[in-house]
Amino acid sequence: MARLNEPLVSVLINCYNGEDFLKDAIDSVYAQTYQNWEIVFWDNASTDNTKSIACSYNEKLRYFKASKLTNLHEARNLAVEQCNGLTVAFLDADDMWLPNKLENQIKIFTEGHRIIYGGYKYVDESGKSTGFEQTNCPSGFLTSQLIRKNSISVGSVLIDIELLRQFKFDEYYEMMGDFDLWIRLAKEFKIKGVSEIVELSRQHGSNMSITRAKRWLSERRHFYKKFLMSNSIFQFPGIVFYILKTEIKGLRNAR
Repeated sequence: MARLNEPLVSVLINCYNGEDFLKDAIDSVYAQTYQNWEIVFWDNASTDNTKSIACSYNEKLRYFKASKLTNLHEARNLAVEQCNGLTVAFLDADDMWLPNKLENQIKIFTEGHRIIYGGYKYVDESGKSTGFEQTNCPSGFLTSQLIRKNSISVGSVLIDIELLRQFKFDEYYEMMGDFDLWIRLAKEFKIKGVSEIVELSRQHGSNMSITRAKRWLSERRHFYKKFLMSNSIFQFPGIVFYILKTEIKGLRNAR
C-alpha cells in the first residue's frame, strides 16, 4: 500500500486517431522517476492503430474505448470516472513529459496544494525545440491573469481528483474546456505555479488550433457569455479586452 506521501496519480490520456506520436507520449509516462501511477487511456472511437499501440503496454495502462466519438471534454469527464488516483495529470497523445514531472509535482501536492502546474515548451514533429518556452508560472487566485493570458497547459497540470469530480469540464468545448475549468477553479482556489519546464508540447499541422479556427471563435464567445452571466465586469475588467480580442480575430478570419 502506498504511503500518504506517495499518492497514486491517474494519468489521463484521451486519444482520437493519435497513432503518429502516441508511443512517445506513453513512453514519457513510463520514464517518470515517480512510479506510483496508472494510465487511464480513453480511446475516443479511433479508427487507426491507437488500440494496438496502447494495449502493447503492461497492466499499468488501463484501456477504455468509447462506443462513439464525443467532444474532447465530454471524453475527459468520462475518463475521470475511471480514475483510481487521488490526483490526476493530463497528457495529450502527441505531447511528452520530462522525467521528473510527477515526482516534483507530487511533492508540492503533499505539501497541501491541490492544483499545480508547470512550464512547457513547444517542439516540432521530430521533438526538436521551436524556441518557444512558457516559464512564467504565477501562483494564487489567477482568474484575472488567466483572462489576460492563459499560461497553463493542460499537460503541465496535477490536480486533486475531487476538484475534477466537483467542477467537471464543460462538455460544450472541444478545445477550450481546460481554460474554462482553470478560470472557474482559480476564483475559489489558489493555484500553485512552478516555473520549471515539465511538458513538451508538440506543434504540427493537424493540431486542432490550426485546423478549426471557426470553432475557436464559437468557443471563445461561449466562454465570455457564460463568464459574464456569473461574474461582474468590474471585478474582472480584463474580460472586456478578452471580448475585443476575440471579436477582432473573428472579423479577421471572416475575410
